Amino acid sequence: MSKAVYTEGGSAADASRRVLGPVLDTMLRLLHPLVPFVTEKLWTTLTDGESVVIASWPQDSGFRNPAAEPEVAQLRYFATEVRRFRSEQRVRTAPVPAELALTETLTEHELAIRRLLRLEPTTIDFRPTAGKVPSTPSRSPSTAD
Repeated sequence: MSKAVYTEGGSAADASRRVLGPVLDTMLRLLHPLVPFVTEKLWTTLTDGESVVIASWPQDSGFRNPAAEPEVAQLRYFATEVRRFRSEQRVRTAPVPAELALTETLTEHELAIRRLLRLEPTTIDFRPTAGKVPSTPSRSPSTAD
């Protein structure tokens, strides 16, 4: 989701950068015992530091945002379901038109969701095909007995 924020630029991109920098720093420190060569190269390139080996082990900041947790859970669930649907239906990964029915919480993230999942806004002649049940011939109730 940060990619969409960076593209827009401005104060939101600056705020995202201030958050993602320390997150990446912490992740490199935590991953170093598992993938030392990759993390060492990334660490020295990104931080100009001497070595991640001599960096202190990260401490828990204690920061939690209970209000954001359900929102992030909804975003993850929505993205997972769209990706699952595309995979099951063999929908190409190129951008496709989609009409989104988003919850109030997700509506404010529509642009980021569309970019993340490669969904384009619909046009006037758009006709949805997903989720429709094929029509079956109606049968009249049996009159036997």
